[in-house]
Parts: sequence; structure tokens; C-alpha cells
Amino acid sequence: MSHDQQLHDIWLQNPTGLIPKGTLCERCATYNARTITSNLVLFKDEKLLLVHRDHEPQKGRWGFPGGYLEWDETVAEGAVRELKEETGLDTQNLRLVGIRSDLSSKDSRQNIDMYFFSDQVSGTPQIQAGEIAAIEWFSLDQLPKPLAFGHDQLFEKFLPVIRSGVFMPVML
Repeated sequence: MSHDQQLHDIWLQNPTGLIPKGTLCERCATYNARTITSNLVLFKDEKLLLVHRDHEPQKGRWGFPGGYLEWDETVAEGAVRELKEETGLDTQNLRLVGIRSDLSSKDSRQNIDMYFFSDQVSGTPQIQAGEIAAIEWFSLDQLPKPLAFGHDQLFEKFLPVIRSGVFMPVML
């Protein structure tokens, strides 16, 4: 077993870390706390852009492009970066459509997930090998189910907000 696989196995067994929640790791000088993800709900011409995940967790499922927030970026910048990294596409005019803070995550990670909407997409799709297996626009009556991370249930909640055009302000 490779060293990377051993580290991954340790993470799967201890997704909230090896130190107690909320305490400081003396080695890395960070707290064991919840993490933030930024995700994009790209909906245009009654079609939803989804990526087919090519790694765990949720390997083999379709979902929104997105991922973990990096240091020194806003949540909106993180969503734009993740879209570019995973799909090669660009977007602008992000609007916050929802925040999920789920304490019942099946893998105990309990991420705080930020979801942004945009209907402005440009560029040529390019798959990020090893992370994304495919990129596709789906009509609402042909969405694959279930989507990764409960994104299908979230989209059902987001769709009335998207269609209304009334969004929460985004702090940049």
C-alpha cells in the first residue's frame, strides 16, 4: 500500500482529525474545525451543468462543480477557481443561492457548503483528469439521480430562488 493510500485511509477513519474537535494541533498549529466548500450551480437555458466525479468521496456520481476553500480567497473566488480547475470554464456575476451546514453528513466531515448561482459561463470545457471524468449540461427532466452530496435535493430548493431572481447579497 502506498504512503498516499495509507494517509487517505487514516483520513477516512478519522475525518474530523486525530485530535479532539476544537483543539489545537501542536504540530501544524491549526484547530480541528469545520471546513468550507464553495460550489457553483450553473443553470442556463433550462439546463444544469454537472461534473462526473472521478475520485472519492462520491466517486462515480454527478454533482455541482466545487471544492474546498483555499487560504487567501473569498468564498466567491473559491467557487470561480474550482470551476476553472475542474472544467476549464469561467463564470462571473455570482449570486449566493444557499448555505448548507449539515451536522448529519454520512462521512462525518460536516462541511459548511456555500452555493453560488450563475447563468454566465464561457470558455471551452476541459476535464481535470483524476478528479472529473465528464462535464455535461443536463435538462431538468434528465438529471442523473442521486447526485453527489445531495445536490439533487438542494437544486430542488434552489430552483424557485433562481427563477425568482431574488438572491442574497454576496460580500466580496
